[in-house]
Order: sequence, then structure tokens, then C-alpha cells
Amino acid sequence: MRLLRIKAGNFRNLQRLDVRPGVGLNVLRGRNAQGKTNFIEAVLFALRGYSFRSLRERELVTWGQKTTFVEVELEDRNGRITVRTEFDSTGKRAVFAGEPVGKAQRAGRLGTVLFTPADLGLVKCGPSERRRFLDFELGVFVPGYFSALQLYRRAVEQRNHLLRTGGGSKSFDTLELWTDQVCEYGTVLLSGRLEILKEFAPAACRLFGAWAGEELSIRYRSSVELSNGARKPGSDDLRQTLAAIRREEVRAGQTKAGPHLDDLTFLVNGRESRVFASQGQQRSVVLALKLAQVFLWRRHTGEAPVVLLDDVLSEFDRERRDKVLETLQDDVQAFITAGEAVLDVGRVFRVHSGNIQEES
Repeated sequence: MRLLRIKAGNFRNLQRLDVRPGVGLNVLRGRNAQGKTNFIEAVLFALRGYSFRSLRERELVTWGQKTTFVEVELEDRNGRITVRTEFDSTGKRAVFAGEPVGKAQRAGRLGTVLFTPADLGLVKCGPSERRRFLDFELGVFVPGYFSALQLYRRAVEQRNHLLRTGGGSKSFDTLELWTDQVCEYGTVLLSGRLEILKEFAPAACRLFGAWAGEELSIRYRSSVELSNGARKPGSDDLRQTLAAIRREEVRAGQTKAGPHLDDLTFLVNGRESRVFASQGQQRSVVLALKLAQVFLWRRHTGEAPVVLLDDVLSEFDRERRDKVLETLQDDVQAFITAGEAVLDVGRVFRVHSGNIQEES
């Protein structure tokens, strides 16, 4: 997939944006607070329908204005398509190839990979960040994953309610009904995660090794006792685990096993990256996790995604920076912010006070 033209009106400080990017690497450089990150945010807003910086769309509108829009003309194997997302006082609307479209539909059709400094939380923060990565960045490649995730969350919520209100003894049949659903949908999630990690983890580890000359290992930590040595879980695995801890669950008033409690561990040279890795190593781990998704998009859809990288090169030495840039030039359209740094690659745009002009 390639973006051919990006237009925006009254999106933060990008009041009148009209950019025709290159087919490969596009570098946006300029001083801080000029609009580089706003541009990355605008492209994501058009393609995926949300902001990575704000939960309130009203904050995206230029101060003093009432409406905003971002429109992208793109080309994929099916030809040229226009995607437009806009917001005003009546709400948000998105149109894909002339038809209204929702976020879930776009997630699997418009390949997009995003890196921002906040993504360092994948290494530095708690398990919820890594589960979100599994669910929303890798789950898109597992058929039926999102619907199973919604049903699983509802089942866990209902089961927890019964456990908190004494359901373990007073409403046994109802509790077992929700237990059945937790096991059914939880197994779909767990199986999907393990299967996609078999494809994803080797690709991420290869990238990290090529950049850093070090070893990255990715391990899935499950709260479920898996009986199959090949690690292909069945619903009985989760059911047996829950049965073994039923008294503990009743005391705690919550479901104590399942994919909603699982985690990933990233080991650099055999040591946990959250504790022992340097800032540069942690950044390399997260970037490898992001760019390994390019491999998945190509394998599952036959097309490369658009890659959006905000402030990705800070804390990298020149050698590692050059190796990362070499990866990005491998038949992928990418947009990367770079401060005032001069990068002698791709197409370079100068960003100043919300205006974006090509330098080369």
C-alpha cells in the first residue's frame, strides 16, 4: 500500500496541508513543536480513525475552528482509493472508497504500523500494555480474534460479578454457564496469540539481532496450565486451571486465570529487558516489535503497511541508526520525524509552524 496524497484542514496546527509523499522513506524534520508529530497523528487519524495522543476528537481541531478533516489518496493492488475522516460538532465520520466505514473494518484493510515514544511502555510498563499489543496489533492477523475478545471480556465481567456476590455457592448453574464461555472464547484468544507469535517472534528477533548484534528472546507467560507439549491449548486446559483455583477465585471475587492475565517477556542476551536493558536496547526491542509487523502484513495480505515513526532515532548511535534506516528502505513507505537532523535518505520535508514543504 502506498499513500499518494495527504490533505488536511484545521488539524491541530496543520491548517492547510497538501503533501505528495515519496514511495519509500519520507523524513519530516524541523524544530520541536512545529507540527511533525501532528502530521503522523493526522495520517493515523485518516487511516485508522483515532488519535494516539487524545481520546477527545475536539482537541484535534485547530483552535478557533469548528471542523477538521484528513483525506488520504492511496494505491493498493485493487487500485486507487480515497479515505477521509472528519470531525465536527455532530461527531466523527469516515468514508472509505465512497462508503461509510468503522474502525474495526479499517484495521484489517489499511495496514498501518505506528511507533511513538509512548510505545516504550511495551518494555517499561506493566502487562496490560503488552496484552494490548497482542490484542490490537497482532490480533488483526487472527481470524475471529476481535469478536472473541469482546465475548471473552463480557464473560469474564459476568463471571467476576457472580464470584463477588457469592455465585460460587448460590448460582452454581449460572456461574458454570459463564465459565463455559470464558473457556470457549479464552481458548480462541490463547490459541490465536500462540499461533501468531510463532510467525512474529522470529521476525522481531532477527531484526533486533541485525541492528544490535545481540540476542532477543520473546516468551509468552500464560496463567493457564497447558497440558499439550506442542503448546496448542484446548478449552479443557483453561477449565482445569479454573477448577483448581475455584476457592481462591471465590475469596478474591475475580477470575484468576485466562488470557486477560497473561504477559510477554522480552529477554536481551538472556536477561529481562525491563530491568537490565539500556535505553537504546529497550528502544531497539520496541522498534523490532513494530517493524516485524511489516512481515506479518506482507505474509497475510500480500502488501506492505504504511509505517509511521515518531522520534524513533533518538538514543541510537550512528551505526544502529543507519541499519534501521536500511531496513525502512526495503520496499516500505515510511514517514519518520527527525528533529533538525539531516538524514541523507529518501524524500525530505521541512516542517515549520504547521507548514510542510519538500526540501529535496
